[in-house]
Amino acid sequence: MIDLTTQTIEIRPAHPADEPALTQLGQLDSRPVPPAPLLLAFEGGELRAAMSLATRAAIADPFAPTARLVELLGAYAAPRRRRPLRRPELSLIRRHAFTRRLEAVGR
Repeated sequence: MIDLTTQTIEIRPAHPADEPALTQLGQLDSRPVPPAPLLLAFEGGELRAAMSLATRAAIADPFAPTARLVELLGAYAAPRRRRPLRRPELSLIRRHAFTRRLEAVGR
């Protein structure tokens, strides 16, 4: 029996060297590898799940308990999906920075 409490989990971005392992994971899951950029989850040094930061599509090892790894990938990816700043917000930020600079010079 495997003790899951001692398994090390590593989450990191995909690198070009991960392509063979991603292809194999996609074949195991019977799904294509999601589009880049990808976030990977390793458990015990083995690639177990991958999630696209662009589409949030995921693939996972069907022969291992990976639901919690996919949840972790989703939680880690969530803050990275911020919407871009709109033009009025950029103007406010620039105006605030300019005002702060003027205040600093005036002191």
